[in-house]
Amino acid sequence: MVGGFARGFAALVLCLTALGVNAESTAGEAELVQISMVNHADVEIDQAVEKIWQAIKNDIAYGKRFLSEGFVVHPLKVDPTAVLGGIHMVLEKDGKVLDERIVKITEMDEQNKRFSLFATYLAPPFKGMTVNASYYLTPTESGVKYSLDAYTQLYIPAPEGANPQQQIANYISTAQKGAQQYLDKVMLELKQSSEKK
Repeated sequence: MVGGFARGFAALVLCLTALGVNAESTAGEAELVQISMVNHADVEIDQAVEKIWQAIKNDIAYGKRFLSEGFVVHPLKVDPTAVLGGIHMVLEKDGKVLDERIVKITEMDEQNKRFSLFATYLAPPFKGMTVNASYYLTPTESGVKYSLDAYTQLYIPAPEGANPQQQIANYISTAQKGAQQYLDKVMLELKQSSEKK
């Protein structure tokens, strides 16, 4: 899976930059509006439920996958609101923070093989973005179906000119497509790496 996140992350950055979401627009004086979008992704994997459950918990909830991409990941220890735990993750290059997130576990259901997270993004171009995501497994005849539901809120520059509602709808559509490509890539790479073992 190494490299997949980096490519997906780069695609998402380019997508948001094309929408005008960047360090200057989020940190400057430009008027911003908040938009929301929803993404769903799933993949069927020919492996035992328990094996995939441990893999996605370790990789996503506890941040193991992000270590191979250069992130520094620490467990949250002093945040009383992270009642089920969480992580603080930072990606730097040449002294510049490229990505920083606080990720709190909001649900961990071992019996039903489902966990949920709330992520707050702290660094441009994602600064101010929040994501609520649920990850869950459903047994199938040949293995397991791994599903993800993600609900994202982020800020974009307020549209100018005629028909602002349509402009915002276009923003959401473009951002949704970029996020979907990223999620589908991550799902496929998990499937491929799991079924090789």
